[in-house]
Amino acid sequence: MSLGKAKILSQGAAAVSCTTSTLNYPTGVTGTALYEFNSNTNSTSSSSYNSYSINNLSYSTSVKKYGSASAVFNGSSTKIDLPQNSLNFNEFSISAWVYISSNPPANAPYTILANYDYINGPSKGWSWQIVNGQTVRFSGHAGDCGNPFPADPSCSVYTRITSTAQVPLNTWTFVALTNGGTGNSVTLWIGNSVVATTTMQSLSYHTNYPSLGYTSYYVSSTAYSESFFSGNIDQLRVYNNVLTQQSITSLNNEINC
Repeated sequence: MSLGKAKILSQGAAAVSCTTSTLNYPTGVTGTALYEFNSNTNSTSSSSYNSYSINNLSYSTSVKKYGSASAVFNGSSTKIDLPQNSLNFNEFSISAWVYISSNPPANAPYTILANYDYINGPSKGWSWQIVNGQTVRFSGHAGDCGNPFPADPSCSVYTRITSTAQVPLNTWTFVALTNGGTGNSVTLWIGNSVVATTTMQSLSYHTNYPSLGYTSYYVSSTAYSESFFSGNIDQLRVYNNVLTQQSITSLNNEINC
């Protein structure tokens, strides 16, 4: 599938364009990466974002949202690492379809995507997770505070928002994140609805590998892997810009190829 072109499907007398294999979707938006998870972790039409390494990933042809399969994460050891520094954006948007069958434990959230590290301190980067209570959470760092903004209005280096709305069990749910960068809005979506938003404080990065389906980081020379996703992820898209409400709605209503 070429970068900006969608297949044409026939529905009765009308012709409609399918979009799920088109990187530059919605119309007028330039995509960064698209992981369809049909049988691999390559990024459609943007090979520089193909996964760097994979561990214990499988595919389901029966539990899927789009295409021929979805990615299955076992909750304990499934890892996907993306190319080094590939998601070190000041502003970005991410969307995905998720399917979970259990509430994440209180101390072990399900990471959808993370670009976080500590190394010799402080914390830098971000994580996007489903947490205990089946709510969605975003954490962004350019440092550490005892409590994040907006819980602590004086914290200018650590931002955290959590939805009140839940991701239901045993059904496919559309989730999205938009981050406008320092001083702008960071927003969480479930379906077409905004479920949490605040002002992004500062954000910076260590040299690291973004992690899909788990969180990976170093403290000094010791490597840690945690917060493994348990369930299925399909149709994960990344953009290095902020999507509009209209674009979020379009992604929630994609036409399958």
